[in-house]
Amino acid sequence: MINGWLSSDNLDVFYTSFTSVGLNLRMKQQFELQLPDLLYFVKESCHENLHDTLNEIREMADNVSPIYVSDRLREFLKNFIREIQMHLAHEENTVFPSIAAGRGKNKAASIHHLVDDHDQMKLSLLEIRKMTANYALPLDLDVKGLAFFRKLREMDRIILNHIQIEDNILFPMVLSG
Repeated sequence: MINGWLSSDNLDVFYTSFTSVGLNLRMKQQFELQLPDLLYFVKESCHENLHDTLNEIREMADNVSPIYVSDRLREFLKNFIREIQMHLAHEENTVFPSIAAGRGKNKAASIHHLVDDHDQMKLSLLEIRKMTANYALPLDLDVKGLAFFRKLREMDRIILNHIQIEDNILFPMVLSG
């Protein structure tokens, strides 16, 4: 257990509860999180899940027929994945250790930069949605294509949850306290 509340045993239950109720004032009142618990959750659940999904998409993109995935989309995804991985590395190797050591306020400029990155990620997701007609599945889509489009939708959801948790819960908690 971490701070008597969150352990790896109930991390999946926590994640489901955390994301399904929405991130709003009611959410903040419903869960009384300590900063170490939230950092653990973001790193061990959100980030790990995102790393795995991005790696799967990178591998799958080269195996989907060009009928369904344009060279433009493949190139865009390669760049997008690289940018997200750099973003996650900065959070995990620089910002999160400072937050864990109680020096989060000293990283205010980095945190504001991460929020700007999040805004760019949302714009990139919109571009991916445009290129895929909002992840619409062609009628003659093969099994590899189906798996790829489902993974893209999953990536979209994971990234938006990542952004919501950090921008609306974690970063305000760090900067206010």
